[in-house]
Amino acid sequence: MAPYDSNCGTQTDIKGIVAGTPDADRAVRYLVKYLNKSIAEPFADDDADAAYEAHIDRLHCELRWLPCSEQCSNWLRYGVQPAGAAEGMVPGSCPKKHHDREHLGLGGRRCLVSRKWTGKTLKRHKADRAQVVKEALLNYGYVAPEIERLSAEVLADDGKPRYLWTPKQANPATYSRIIMRGIQEKRLWISQYSEAKTFQAAVERQARSELKTNAPVINSATPP
Repeated sequence: MAPYDSNCGTQTDIKGIVAGTPDADRAVRYLVKYLNKSIAEPFADDDADAAYEAHIDRLHCELRWLPCSEQCSNWLRYGVQPAGAAEGMVPGSCPKKHHDREHLGLGGRRCLVSRKWTGKTLKRHKADRAQVVKEALLNYGYVAPEIERLSAEVLADDGKPRYLWTPKQANPATYSRIIMRGIQEKRLWISQYSEAKTFQAAVERQARSELKTNAPVINSATPP
């Protein structure tokens, strides 16, 4: 008896994605890349009305004259010399993509390239940065400030919020004193951190210099 052939059509191999696998990482990279590839699409709706288009045009016009970087020629409008200034720079003629209608101020990448992903949350990045600043201050002899001491998220020993913030109309004189005190405190922190970084850089330069000085001399000449 002759065998029979059965044709079932095109086959599709559907595979799931398991978290933590190379396939999952690759899939996420492609999603992030292509979902952020063109930021112009939300501003280019074919059914947009005239008022919407006029709004985008106004944003585009404003961004033409705003500085996009230290090298932007638009700084000349404000009497500021751009970094790397050259002859022929004219405000409003910066060639960078920040000023294009299809970017609207967002030049370059809209997402960090996948090879530089750390897997950390923003909260973790903030904590790491705070630790770097704290160590620099302690090495120079400064006590790191408790920046979050008045935060609504700070808890007391009983586990309840330490402070309860409620809207209240402050006295103008008291409000001004509080704002000025906060500005002075922030300026002090910036000054202390700047001193600490300068000190740390000097220590690192000295360590590199000593290492270079004490490095053994290798004679590569061929012995007789």
